[in-house]
Amino acid sequence: ICAEIVAKRPEEAQDVVTAVLQEAEMKKFAQEQVQKIQAVLRELLDNALEHGCKGVADAIVYIECHISENYVRIVVADDGPGFDYEAKLFLYGYPCHQLYL
Repeated sequence: ICAEIVAKRPEEAQDVVTAVLQEAEMKKFAQEQVQKIQAVLRELLDNALEHGCKGVADAIVYIECHISENYVRIVVADDGPGFDYEAKLFLYGYPCHQLYL
């Protein structure tokens, strides 16, 4: 699933979340895992729309999501200035790019 969300239309994010969750359910993820995927994806999208697009005219958030039977890979990018990745490397004891469901 690949999508672009125009920051001026944040309601488009819900369509992406819905598509990702439907795909996860089709791949037979447990309901608890689907809920975690939803929480992570919503947080990523909300953060990108709120902070990554702040002050950027015609900002766009890019989403790529790959779901297999064993994992979910979510990439969210925006037009914002970014952040110090190394300072945020660990989140809850795991590398932030490897949160386990």
